[in-house]
Amino acid sequence: MFNLRKAIILVSYTATLYFLFTRFDFILAGLFSLIGILTPFIYGFIIAYILYKPYVFIYKRILIFNKLSKGVRKFLSLLICYGAFFGLISFLVSMVVPQIIASYTTLAENLSELSKDGNENAITKILKFLKIDASYEKQILEMLLGFVGGFEQLSKYFMISAYDILTKFLLETYYWTLGVIVSVYMLSGKEKIFLQLRKLKDAFVPQKLSDHIMETFRLCDKKIGKFLIGQLLNSLIVTIICFFGTLLLKTPYALLISVIVGVTNVVPFFGPFFGAIPSTLIVLTVDPVAALWLAVFLFILHQIDGNIIGPRILGSAIGLSGLWIMFGVIVGGGIFGLAGMILGVPIFSVFYVILGKHVNRKLYGKNIP
Repeated sequence: MFNLRKAIILVSYTATLYFLFTRFDFILAGLFSLIGILTPFIYGFIIAYILYKPYVFIYKRILIFNKLSKGVRKFLSLLICYGAFFGLISFLVSMVVPQIIASYTTLAENLSELSKDGNENAITKILKFLKIDASYEKQILEMLLGFVGGFEQLSKYFMISAYDILTKFLLETYYWTLGVIVSVYMLSGKEKIFLQLRKLKDAFVPQKLSDHIMETFRLCDKKIGKFLIGQLLNSLIVTIICFFGTLLLKTPYALLISVIVGVTNVVPFFGPFFGAIPSTLIVLTVDPVAALWLAVFLFILHQIDGNIIGPRILGSAIGLSGLWIMFGVIVGGGIFGLAGMILGVPIFSVFYVILGKHVNRKLYGKNIP
């Protein structure tokens, strides 16, 4: 017997699938456009989330004077919280920027050494230091010179793309500035925002689904909060170890190298590579042998961090294998840039845990171990 309702549902479902497959590029462009519009709010939420616990601690534990009104306590808490936040950033910038300027000046002075003769001299020093047989020196030299030539071409490409990089930097600065303003509104009006969200949930979401949503939010808060705190602490420890290690090795630009390694270490999986490659190249233009020792030291530091320091600090905060960590970083970075690379791993770990519970529940219902 013909069922009109089922026929309409089937036709609608088929038409929807056809539209999704044929206009996927259009849908994807619209999604990225929407993400671009919401970027300041996403950044604002990230900043507010990071500063939420310090703000509450200052409000409830430090500013406990009974004579202060609620509005004054809130204002002072925001002032202290953001003052400390931007003060720390300014302190780090004041330490790093002079080093960057000095490094850039030296790199510009040594740019002539990146010619063929300069490269040959630098590479010959490394080969002699490693005591490689002279019969192999010419072949290795030609191979390395070809690599350096390719690197020079890559450097020229980046110089051509400087305008695009500057434009993107200014756009990101604009987004983060708006994000800071949004985060202030989020923190100052958190009680009202929470109340509005709870009313929306209670009004439109069934109770059973509401319980699952709240469980998911609690899991997200636990995973992301523990991951961020652990990752920042881990990066601080790596920065300190790297600084003293480079001082002992007498590596040029020890402070700059340590900050680069520490900051990039915040990014899971790819962070050590992001820090090690430019750091080694910077030192290579000054002292090839020191660059070789730095590469060895950073490799050892990465192994210590990945196998000892990281697991002890983060514990089971992630609960993902290397493959899924890489997946979370790539997908998160592709959608939300740097913030996505950092938050993609804990967010994906939440989905991983939820999916694992659902799969186990289904298998238990089918009596499958």
